[in-house]
Amino acid sequence: LLHAPLHADTEADRDLLKAMKSVRQVLDRARAANVALVGIGAVVDPGSTYYQAHPEMTQEREALYDAGVRGEFLGHLIDSAGRPSAQGYNARLVALEPREIARVPISIAVATGIEKAEPIRAAIGGGYFNTFVTDETTARAVLEKETE
Repeated sequence: LLHAPLHADTEADRDLLKAMKSVRQVLDRARAANVALVGIGAVVDPGSTYYQAHPEMTQEREALYDAGVRGEFLGHLIDSAGRPSAQGYNARLVALEPREIARVPISIAVATGIEKAEPIRAAIGGGYFNTFVTDETTARAVLEKETE
């Protein structure tokens, strides 16, 4: 369990938190894992857990989407190709980088809900996981999104 805020106040604070022994050990254990189970989050949906965790960002939802943010992966805002966004929120994030999860031998992403079709496509484009679990309705929405 990582005992740290998801976002630090500044990049310097993030670096300080990530250097703390207790935080560093948790992140190092995650990097060394043989299996990772991760989620994919939406950033537009009002019920998004990203905004539940950061209610102060709710008003920025549309601006983030207009700036190219399409989803959330490991707390990182990602664009349509799955690349971490240049948004300042990512620079203050106390979490693994998406590319670090891609190195885990078995990496499983789980997401459901048609509102996550676009975020799922973005995360798949990033190549961060090798297994994806969802329900039939969400899978159809992801495939339909591909043909648009």
